[in-house]
Amino acid sequence: MDNDVVDVESSNYLVVANEAGEHSLWSDFAEVPPGWHVVHGPAVRAAALEYFERHITDTRIKGLRDRTTASRRVLTAPSF
Repeated sequence: MDNDVVDVESSNYLVVANEAGEHSLWSDFAEVPPGWHVVHGPAVRAAALEYFERHITDTRIKGLRDRTTASRRVLTAPSF
């Protein structure tokens, strides 16, 4: 096998997030970019993807999630 080829399935990955609530799968050999932080890992790819499936159920950015939640509160507020 060529030394430059990465074995994707057995390599370790991080799940990273930023303040906007965006998440990304990140190779653990690469430096986590500014503004992002690790929320899971390092783990093999399958385990990192499993984390995504279990914990990241709403992929909208935080601002949009917050606005949607606020709209629902206004729409469902009781009228007196």
